[in-house]
Amino acid sequence: MKIVPVTQVIVFLLIASMIGVVVKSILTNVDLNALQAASASSHTSTEETKSAIWYVNHRDEALKHIQECRKDISLGYTENCINAEYAIKIIGQ
Repeated sequence: MKIVPVTQVIVFLLIASMIGVVVKSILTNVDLNALQAASASSHTSTEETKSAIWYVNHRDEALKHIQECRKDISLGYTENCINAEYAIKIIGQ
């Protein structure tokens, strides 16, 4: 039977706990990213996609939609948010 010095045991336990913290952090971030993607995709499935040209012709709707997109970060990369932002850039607001 080999005797292991106490300092090696302590170092091993510290490294193991740090690895556990890192793995937990990675898994938590993956879960949050998955939830955000699922939220965005579920919102787009219930809402009709409007083109940037539609938003150019409906300036007030574009501004209203942009406010909603900025309130809910999960909507930021949906087609409607992108198209509304692009329309406002075209209009020059």
